[in-house]
Parts: sequence; C-alpha cells; structure tokens
Amino acid sequence: MSETSVPPAFLRDLDGIDDPLISRLLAMIVSLGGEVFVLKAELERLKRSLAERGSIDEAGLERTRHAPAFAAWMAEEERSFARQLLDPLARERDVARPGRDGGDAR
Repeated sequence: MSETSVPPAFLRDLDGIDDPLISRLLAMIVSLGGEVFVLKAELERLKRSLAERGSIDEAGLERTRHAPAFAAWMAEEERSFARQLLDPLARERDVARPGRDGGDAR
C-alpha cells in the first residue's frame, strides 16, 4: 500500500484517547479496514487482468499491478477508502461522551 492520505493531525487526535478499550477497538477496526482495502485492491487487479486477457495468469496479474491505470485507481481508492473508514470517527470526535465532559455521567 502507498503512504496514507489520512491527515496526520487527525491521527494525533486519536492517540489522545485515554480509554484503553476504545483504543484497542479502534486499532482493531483500522487493522480490519486495511485488510478490506487489500482485498478490494486484489479483486480489482484480478478483474482488470481478466478483462484484458480473458484469463488470469501470474504474468498478467503482474502486468496489471504495474499498469498506470491500476496505480491511479489504487491512489484514488486509498483516499476514498480512508475517508469512508474514518468518517464516523471524524464526525463524532468533538461530541462529548457521557462522563468525560465533567457533566452528569448518567
């Protein structure tokens, strides 16, 4: 995979989570998201190779891996996937959680 396009400041904010369970769950979700991205990329590579040749072999897969069109797809897909994966965290990160804002924990 290429370098992440997730804003570094956003990742630094996530490092400040002081609940160990939430931190572990977040690490698990991001790890699973990475695996899903790799699977999506491999499926796309297979589909492109199949469309190009009508069959799939290792040489065709390697040509597809290095094709400029596939590299462009990977770059855009990574940006889109990272935004989609982290959007719920970005939208909710400024919302006070019960018991964390000094208010009533009920």
